[in-house]
Amino acid sequence: MNNPYFTRGFYSLLMVASLATIILSWVVA
Repeated sequence: MNNPYFTRGFYSLLMVASLATIILSWVVA
């Protein structure tokens, strides 16, 4: 399971998810 494309996509998705969480928390607060 050493796929660079999968790893890049996973980290990109993780970054987008964390960014969305920060924006959501900022909007709610």
